[in-house]
Amino acid sequence: MNTAALHRLRSWYREWRLGPLPPLPYRSRLCQGAAWRKAFPGAPKEEVREFLEVFVKAFAFRSSSRLNFAPDDSILAIYRTLYPNRWTPDSLEVESFAKQVEDRYRIGFAKVWHEHLTLGELFGAVQLARGGRP
Repeated sequence: MNTAALHRLRSWYREWRLGPLPPLPYRSRLCQGAAWRKAFPGAPKEEVREFLEVFVKAFAFRSSSRLNFAPDDSILAIYRTLYPNRWTPDSLEVESFAKQVEDRYRIGFAKVWHEHLTLGELFGAVQLARGGRP
């Protein structure tokens, strides 16, 4: 087997096992943990990571990429980066995320949803629902 084919096989296996990487520009970012701490100084980092884990699972990204996403990232903008053509069939990522958020955090996703909803805004709503500060 030639080197290029072996590299493709390894790459395919890694993606199959770990999940796909997020699209550019998100995957080229450094860790956004500091942005999350600045936006939510009172929130334990475990809660931020748990919330982002729900997000990356719904979008089928690998778990290790969860801190590539910042609080000011629009959920719909991330989705549109994956599906730039509105006629491309999707995997219902936003709907899956909404269901998981509702099930896990007991908040009505439809009540907070708007076209420019960011991960940070949604996390703030989750914090309020849990009785904490946004």
